[in-house]
Amino acid sequence: MSTKAAYIHIPFCSHICYYCDFNKVFIEGQPVDEYIELLIREMELTK
Repeated sequence: MSTKAAYIHIPFCSHICYYCDFNKVFIEGQPVDEYIELLIREMELTK
């Protein structure tokens, strides 16, 4: 059995840290729940 791993960055932040170089967007008005639901759905499809 092979092990699979993935790093998933959730780019929705309540504030932007000056030292962070990850892709990010402000959380206000963004589809956070929909984004997470679609990530879960995609992971289920790749089992």
